[in-house]
Amino acid sequence: MGNRKTVNLSLLVWLVFAAAALADDGQARRILQTSGIEGGLVVHLGCGDGKLTAALGDGDAFLVHGIDADGRLFYAFDEGLTSITEKPIPDRWTLIARDAFNGVLLWKRPLANWGADAWRAKALRSAPQMVPYLMVAGGRRLFIVLDEAKGVSALDAATGKLLATYEGTARATEIRYLDGVLLVVTGNDQLVAIDVIGGRQMWSAKGRIPPQTLAAQGDKVFCHLDGKLKCLTLGDGKTVWQSDEELTPKRLSVHDNYILLALNGKIQARAADSGRRLWEQSGEASRGELFIVDNRVYQPSGLTVVVRDLATGNVTGRIDPSEVMTMGHHPRCYPGKATERFFISANRGIEFIDLFG
Repeated sequence: MGNRKTVNLSLLVWLVFAAAALADDGQARRILQTSGIEGGLVVHLGCGDGKLTAALGDGDAFLVHGIDADGRLFYAFDEGLTSITEKPIPDRWTLIARDAFNGVLLWKRPLANWGADAWRAKALRSAPQMVPYLMVAGGRRLFIVLDEAKGVSALDAATGKLLATYEGTARATEIRYLDGVLLVVTGNDQLVAIDVIGGRQMWSAKGRIPPQTLAAQGDKVFCHLDGKLKCLTLGDGKTVWQSDEELTPKRLSVHDNYILLALNGKIQARAADSGRRLWEQSGEASRGELFIVDNRVYQPSGLTVVVRDLATGNVTGRIDPSEVMTMGHHPRCYPGKATERFFISANRGIEFIDLFG
C-alpha cells in the first residue's frame, strides 16, 4: 500500500465552567502539565470570556479551539432538490441544530413559511439579503423569524421547542441580542427592544436604520438612525450622544471604545463613549466588510485583505489570498465572516484565509 504517513494528534478536552473567567497563565500551565499533553489539538469547552483559551494556546505546540458551554451550531438549509424554483420542485427550508464539537444532529425544525412563495423570489432559489441577519443565539435561546408576518420567535436552543413569539416585531429585517435584550429592526422603520424572558417591549425608537448599521456592546446600542450615528442606552433607549453631521455607512462595527464605519471610499473610526472622530482613512471595503481581530482591522478589498492598526487606521500589512482565491465568478450573495484566526470569504465558495500567516 506504499508509505503511510502517520499523524499523532493529541486531543485534550477540558471542561471548565464559569470559574474559568478568573484563570491566568499559571492555571493554563497547570492544566497542560496535569494532562501530560505535549502538543496537538486542545478543545476548551466552556471557554467563557476566552482568557483561559488564549493562555492555553500561548505557544506553537498547541492548536487551541474554544467552544461555548452550550456548544451548539444553528443554520437554515434548503433540503429540497437542487434546481431553480418551480412548483413541481419546491424548496424545503429546515432549521438544523448540531453539536458544535462533533457535528452530531441535535434537532431539526421545518421552516414552513420560508421559501420562494413567502419571499416572492423565484430565481435560483435565492433568499433575501436580510435573511442571514434574522437568526441569533444567546441565553440558551435561539431567536429567529419563523414567519415574517408574526415577527421574531424564541426557541429552546436545546430542543427547538417554541417558547415565545414577540409582539411588535413583524416584518423584522435585522435582529441583535445582548444580555437578555432583543433588538429588532422592523419593516415599519422602528427599532424595538424586547425583554426576552418577560416578552414585554422595553422601548422603541422611530426612524430608518439601514442594513448592518446596528450593534450593541456593554449597556449601549449603536445605530445609524435617520442619517445620524446614535448611541442609546440598552435599558431604556435614551440618547447618550449623536453625530452632528449626517453619515451614510455601509457597515457599522463596535469593539471596545471603537466604532468602525465603512463609508464610500473611506473608513472612519469614532469613540464609542462620545462619538468623537478618532481617525479617517481612504479605502474601499468590499461590500462594506470590516473585521476586528487582536486590535487589527481586516479590510477585504477585491482579492486582497488590507490590515490596519485599530488605533490609527494606518495600513500595517496586506494578506495575499491568491492560493485560495480564483477569478471567474462574482462574489456570493452571503456575507463574509471572521473568527479569531480566519477570514471566511464568500468569493467563489467559502475560502478560509489565515489572518496570521
